[in-house]
Amino acid sequence: MHALAGLVQQTREIMPDHWWHRYREQLAAWIRAAAEKLLTYVQPGRTPTLRQYLAIRPADGGMLLAAMWCEIAEQCVTPDWNTPLVQGLLHSFSACGYLANDLAAGPDETFTAVAALVRTADLSPRDARQRAQSLLSAEEQRFWWAHTALRDSDESRPHHRTGLLRATTRFALHLDRFRLALHEWTGASSRYASAGDQSPGPT
Repeated sequence: MHALAGLVQQTREIMPDHWWHRYREQLAAWIRAAAEKLLTYVQPGRTPTLRQYLAIRPADGGMLLAAMWCEIAEQCVTPDWNTPLVQGLLHSFSACGYLANDLAAGPDETFTAVAALVRTADLSPRDARQRAQSLLSAEEQRFWWAHTALRDSDESRPHHRTGLLRATTRFALHLDRFRLALHEWTGASSRYASAGDQSPGPT
């Protein structure tokens, strides 16, 4: 929270009003989800079912906040945030982030996709990891499809390009760069040192 507050102070003057309104809503959702995860699962050491995990994880992972900060950092605030194609891109972007982090987490962490699969699907930890890795690969493919569709929609209309359309295309490009950088960070971060060589590499 302190880091986010610092970012806001440094960049508030360049934030469009509609972005700031959207950001505050997403930040509140992130805080609620993180608090629910902490109080209901992490502190008591409880493992969620897959349904419980999926009800919290997309919001608590903070990937949508990261996406919004990419908009500000790269000056590509998209007007298409709520369109189906961009929402699909964001969903896959978020899933790529939290699944990669879950696969790098140590075996003692209870709030992960692997732990939820072990509890819900009656899989061994090894099989659950393989299933989670398959899910990550599928999300990376979905992200690629949405990213490609946005890029092609821009390139196919060179005479009708606008600054807004280019902003959405650039937004997708920077999300892709962030996604790949997150893979590298996850593999090297001390946050996941206990996972050893379990961290997934870029695909």
